[in-house]
Amino acid sequence: MTQELQFTRNILSTTKVELKQTEEELETAHQQQRLLSKNLHNIED
Repeated sequence: MTQELQFTRNILSTTKVELKQTEEELETAHQQQRLLSKNLHNIED
């Protein structure tokens, strides 16, 4: 494998890890949003 190809594979691997972390952060944010929405409805009721 050429050095350039290996470098590209390493970047891709890092990008996949970062994407997974971003997806997890997005899911956490959605969960927090749902909780805040429930709390707001409870306050309004």
